[in-house]
Amino acid sequence: MGGLHRNLTATDGAVPIAAGGPTPLDLSAPLVQYGAVGVLAMATMFWAWKLYQQALENAKRERERADRLETEIHKLNADIQEKYIPVLTRVTDALQNFLWRTGHKDDP
Repeated sequence: MGGLHRNLTATDGAVPIAAGGPTPLDLSAPLVQYGAVGVLAMATMFWAWKLYQQALENAKRERERADRLETEIHKLNADIQEKYIPVLTRVTDALQNFLWRTGHKDDP
């Protein structure tokens, strides 16, 4: 058959390769390097995806926390309006009456 094909043995399991062409060993080096880069790229993408998911979870948790605190602030403001403003109004009226009776009408 000339020099185009090599003789195969039962243990080779390889496809005949043209004489002078690249051997499977020659082709495996770039594939292994690409495979390593591919594995690193996949690991990096997985890591980025996990960080993105974590950021979404953190944002959701912070949104819920902000909503809870906003509700609490509204409740505290309502308490202030219900309890403290009437008391402050009476105290202000009492101070104005005191100042009026003592002759300090021009003082605020």
